[in-house]
Amino acid sequence: MRSSAHTVIVGAGIVGVSAAWELAKRGRSGILVIDQKPLFRTGGSTSHAPGGVFQNNPSRTVSTLAQWTVDTFIDVSDEGSPTYFPVSSLEIATTRERWTDLHRKAGYATSWGLDARLLDPDATGQLLPHLNTSLIYGSIQVQRDGIVRAVPTVERIARRAEALGVEFAGEITLTGVRIERGRVVGIDTDRGPIACERVVLCTGIWGPLVGEMAGIRVPIQPCAHPYVRSAPLPQLRGLVEIEQPLWRHQDHSMYLWQDGDRLGVGNYQHEPHLVLSRAIRNELASPAELPFDASMIEPGIREAERLLPKLAGFPIEDRVYGMFSFTPDGNALIGEVSGTRGLWSAMAIWVTHSAGSGRLLAELMEEGAAELDWRDVDVNRFAEHQATWSYVETRGGQQYREVYDIIHPRQQISEPRRLRRAPWYERQLDLGAVFAESNGWERPQWYEANDDLPRPLYGAARDSWSAQEWSPICASEHLATRSAIGLFDMSTFMRIELEGADALPALERLTCSRVDRPVGRVTYSLLLNERGGIESDVTIARLAEDRFMMMAGSASGPRDLAWVRRQTQDFERLHVADVTSAWCALGVWGPNAQTLIDNIGEGVALDELPPYQIQSIIIAGIPVLAMRMSYVGENGLELHTTTEFGGALFEAIWNAGEDLGIVAAGGGAMDTLRLEAGYRALGTDLRGEYTPFEAGLGFAVDRSRQNSIGATALADRPIRKCLTSLGFDDRGVMPLGKEPVFAGESLAGYVTSAGFGYTVGCGIALAYLPTDLDPNTPLSFEYFGQRYPLRRLSEPPLPKPSMRENRPLSH
Repeated sequence: MRSSAHTVIVGAGIVGVSAAWELAKRGRSGILVIDQKPLFRTGGSTSHAPGGVFQNNPSRTVSTLAQWTVDTFIDVSDEGSPTYFPVSSLEIATTRERWTDLHRKAGYATSWGLDARLLDPDATGQLLPHLNTSLIYGSIQVQRDGIVRAVPTVERIARRAEALGVEFAGEITLTGVRIERGRVVGIDTDRGPIACERVVLCTGIWGPLVGEMAGIRVPIQPCAHPYVRSAPLPQLRGLVEIEQPLWRHQDHSMYLWQDGDRLGVGNYQHEPHLVLSRAIRNELASPAELPFDASMIEPGIREAERLLPKLAGFPIEDRVYGMFSFTPDGNALIGEVSGTRGLWSAMAIWVTHSAGSGRLLAELMEEGAAELDWRDVDVNRFAEHQATWSYVETRGGQQYREVYDIIHPRQQISEPRRLRRAPWYERQLDLGAVFAESNGWERPQWYEANDDLPRPLYGAARDSWSAQEWSPICASEHLATRSAIGLFDMSTFMRIELEGADALPALERLTCSRVDRPVGRVTYSLLLNERGGIESDVTIARLAEDRFMMMAGSASGPRDLAWVRRQTQDFERLHVADVTSAWCALGVWGPNAQTLIDNIGEGVALDELPPYQIQSIIIAGIPVLAMRMSYVGENGLELHTTTEFGGALFEAIWNAGEDLGIVAAGGGAMDTLRLEAGYRALGTDLRGEYTPFEAGLGFAVDRSRQNSIGATALADRPIRKCLTSLGFDDRGVMPLGKEPVFAGESLAGYVTSAGFGYTVGCGIALAYLPTDLDPNTPLSFEYFGQRYPLRRLSEPPLPKPSMRENRPLSH
C-alpha cells in the first residue's frame, strides 16, 4: 500500500468513485480511494440501493445534480450490457390534492429544463398496463428518469478513473485523520499512515463516526428503509430488463418498478427506524443492511395489490432493509469543512445525485467555485446547534416521514423550536406574533394584534395554496409601515466581527465592494466566488480603523461565517468572531420614524444623519448604535444595542410610537415592502450563477481594484441575463417562486420571488430574463398549469416618496 497521495478519498461507493473520476478528468493526479470492504460491493448504501433516479426537485440545485448524474449514467451505460435504463418516471395522484400538486411540480420541472408532462389516467395506463386507472386522477411523467444498476455502474466509472491514474484499494479501514495547524496532513489506517494534502469523506452513514476522527460533527442520521422484489411473475413474462417507467405513489409514500419479470416495491409509510452510526456492525459483509422487518413493508404490499389487482398475491423473493442518510433538511453535505483546510465532505448523497455531486465537488476542489449555486448542499450551512445529536435525530426522522409529503414552500418545522429568541420575545407573544423558524430563531411573520388595521382593496385575498402560512394582516402591516411606522425585529441577523491590522485587507479580498471608507460608514457589499457569481450579500459597518462588523442573513449566516473564515485564514493579524448573541436590533421605518427618533433620541437628528452612516446615540438611557439604512424603502434607522438592553429598548420605542401610529410588523410585510423598493433576496434573487451586473447590483462593485475574489472573472464575463421586475394584475393568484416564465411560447426563466405591491397596486415578480430578449415580446408565468400575463415594471417599482399616491383602503 502506498504511503502518500495528494488526495485520499474515503469510501468507494458511487459518490467516492464518481468524485475520483471527476477530479482525474480535471488533471488531478495522486488520487487514492480506499474502503473498509472489498471493491466494489463495499456494503454501504450503494450496494443495496434500489437504483431509482428522479430528476425533478423543488431545489434547482438538487435537480441539476440529478440531471448531471443521469448524463454520467447514460455515458457509462453500454447498449449491449446496460447499467442505466432511462425508462422515465411517473408520479401518480390518487387524491385531488395530489393531482393539483402535480401541476405545481410540472411547473418547476419546466423551470429546470426537464422534459415533463402531465398524463390523464388512460395515458398513464398505457405505460403501466397492470395499474387500475380508476383509482387515479392522473400522473406526471419525467423523461430520462429511470433505474441504475449501482454496483456495475461504480465498476465502470472506476475503470475510467483508473485509466486516468486513480488508484483504488479495498479492505483498508480509516482509524484517524491527522490535522496540524488547521490543515490536513494525512490519515491513519489499520495498514499504516498515508500522508496527503486533502481528504474527501464519502462515508455516508458512517459520517458521524468518521467526523469524530477529524474533530467535527457530521449532521447525518442513518435510517433503515425496506423494499422487496417479487419472484418471477407470469403476468410480467416476456419483459426484458427494465421497460416500464419507475413510478411513485406518494399518497402512500411508496415507489414501484418493473425489473424483468419481477415487481419491486419500496415503502416509507412507517415510523422511521433510526440507527446510531456506532451501532452499525462493520464485521458483516453488508453492514448497511439490517435483519428484515416485514411489518415495515406490509402496508406498501397491501397498497400495491390494491393498485395492481392483477398482480395481487405476488410472492416475495428478495428483501432488503438497508440504511441510508438523512440530514436536518434532507440535502447533501458537500464542500470543504470550515476550520480545517483540506478536509472535504461528499456525504448524505443518494444515488440519484451521486455522479453530479462528484462533479460539483471536483469543480470546487480544482477550480475554487462551481458552475452551480450550491448553497442548498453546502456542508457549512448548519449552525452549531443544528449539528447536535438530539437535533439531527429529531430532524432526520422527520425528513424520513415527510419524504413524499406535499411540502408547502413556507412550511415550518415543528420541532425543535424556540431555541433562539429575541430579548423582546414575550412582548411579541403578547402582540400575537406568528413565528417562522430560521437558523433556530423565532422570526415574527405577522402579528394578530394588527387584525383590525385597514386592509388594501386589492391583494389581500389569495388562492388557497399561496394563502397557506400567510395572513392578510401582512398587507395591513405593509400599509402601516408606508403610512406611519413599522417596528421590525432585526435580531436574527448574524453579526461577524473582523478585527485586527489585517481586517481591511481581508475584507478587500472578500468583497468586490468598496469597504475602505471612513469610520462610521456602512457599506452594502457582495461576496463573490471565483467565477464572479454572488455567494452572499452583507452589510459591513466600520466601527474603528481596524474593526468591522459584517451583518448577514440568519439563514445564510453559518455559511457566510464559514466562507469568511475559509477565505481569510492566511491573514495572520485578523480575528474573526461570531458576535450575534451579544447584539439585538430593531428596524424603525416609515414616514413618522423621524419624529419618533427626534422625540426620544439623544445625540441624533435623523435628517442630519446621512444614509449608510453610523452614530452612537442614547434612547431612554440606553446606549444604541444607530444605522441609517433600510430594507423596506422607507426613512428610518436600525437600532442596535447589546442584548441586556433589548427589552427596555423595545418598550421605549413602542411607548413613544403609540401616538404616531407604530405597529409591530413581520417578515411577510418586509418581503413585499422590499419588492416594491427593488431590493433583492439572497438565495432566490441572488445566487452563485449570477453576477452583480445581472442582478442589477453593479453599483456595489468597486471597479477601481482587482484584488477581490472573482474580480478577474467578473471583468471578463458577459452579461447574458438581467433580473427584471415584472407586474401582474390577477389579484387572486400569487406565485411563490420557481414558476416558469415564458416569452411568447418559449421558456425565458423562472420567478425568483414574488409578492403583492400594496403601494404600487399590482403583483410583483422578479425573474432573470435574457438580455437579448425583444422587450416587446409578451411575457407570462405559469401557475398550477395556467398562464398569467406579465408586464415589465420600472426599476424599482416603487416611485420616489414624493411621487407616491395614496391607495384606497378598506377593512
